[in-house]
Amino acid sequence: MKFKLLIFTYIFSSALLITSSCKKEAVVATPIYPIEGVWNLQYDSKDPNAPVGPFYANLILEPGGTLYAEFPAAAKFKGTYTLNNTHLTMNLINLDDPSNHLVFQGEFNNSGKLTNGTVQEDGNIFWSATREN
Repeated sequence: MKFKLLIFTYIFSSALLITSSCKKEAVVATPIYPIEGVWNLQYDSKDPNAPVGPFYANLILEPGGTLYAEFPAAAKFKGTYTLNNTHLTMNLINLDDPSNHLVFQGEFNNSGKLTNGTVQEDGNIFWSATREN
């Protein structure tokens, strides 16, 4: 009986030693950014007669599909957005002039980037954005 107990203790101790001496790799998770948040929008025009940019705007995408955008030296907009897989569509309405309506489209990935942005009303404008928070 003592012999069996001794063997069991030896095997258990050996297994414990082997397990505790194995080097554990640290798991580093890639940050996943949701679409909701504050975004820094950068836009420019391909039109040679347009003012030289790039230009910047602040964009807030709230849960539920509401958005706010502020274009310095232009206007403040409110609107809605939809995300279909990676395709983002934003409908913006100028708060000072509701007849001024813009549709922005682009691609979203959860690395905190919006890319390949276009403006439906002006094919010369392109944009991208980086998530601030």
